[in-house]
Amino acid sequence: MAVIGIDLGSLNSVMATVQRGTVSVVTTELSDRVTPSLVGFTEDRRLMGDHALAQMKSNAKNTCRYFKNILGEVFDASNSHLKKEMELSLNNMAAVSPNNVMGYRVQYRGKEVEFSAERVAAAFLTKLRQVAESSLQKPVSEVVIACPPWCRDANRSALLDAAQIAGLKCLRIISDMAA
Repeated sequence: MAVIGIDLGSLNSVMATVQRGTVSVVTTELSDRVTPSLVGFTEDRRLMGDHALAQMKSNAKNTCRYFKNILGEVFDASNSHLKKEMELSLNNMAAVSPNNVMGYRVQYRGKEVEFSAERVAAAFLTKLRQVAESSLQKPVSEVVIACPPWCRDANRSALLDAAQIAGLKCLRIISDMAA
């Protein structure tokens, strides 16, 4: 079993592990060290990272961006932070059911579907886990995740939920300044 560290960024994410006492960055399927923090939807597929980036120009409204920034947030029209994030999202970020949590409305499999930011993050973390397992040639079930110091308890709790949905046991959430 391998433990990976994930610096989950707003634009890009990086994974690393410790091998033989040294930190080693996990490369993607395209041999890159960074993965775009994007989840896209087509008529019949979910796309992550570089594949979501490739289709973003032609399918921007069905590409979820900046999901880390809204994890655990509940819609509040007076919240200037959420207003800014919604402007950056290319119009698909929205309050979703059942508790008015922030998420996305996308076209998927012929209908409009709502996904909470936690579900989008979980899909992305699942892909990162699969990439790490392929690169390291061993199962990955534990993770340490970096998040910004401004994260509140609700944001951290949502991040833990996303990791659990992705099949990852989060050993610790650390400040991205420490990562």
